[in-house]
Amino acid sequence: ASGVSAMSARVVKKGGSKGVNLLRVATSGGALNIRQSANEKGAKVGSAPNGVLLEVSEDGDGWTRVKFGGVEGWACAQYLTPYEEPNEAG
Repeated sequence: ASGVSAMSARVVKKGGSKGVNLLRVATSGGALNIRQSANEKGAKVGSAPNGVLLEVSEDGDGWTRVKFGGVEGWACAQYLTPYEEPNEAG
């Protein structure tokens, strides 16, 4: 245990007119399952590779509703980290 709570991950607003909320998938290398309901027993409706950005539509208790590749469902918040938009110097 690293001592970092999954609940410490916060949603970061992406710049631009849409104000889309994004989180990055942070697994140990495998894909993150996207499920129909916010629990481990929910049917798998898709998956997202490690490192990709997911659009957030809702936060739940330990689960986050996300959109990726035309699929919308729930992902375990433990494997999601804040997205920091790169600073543009100049």
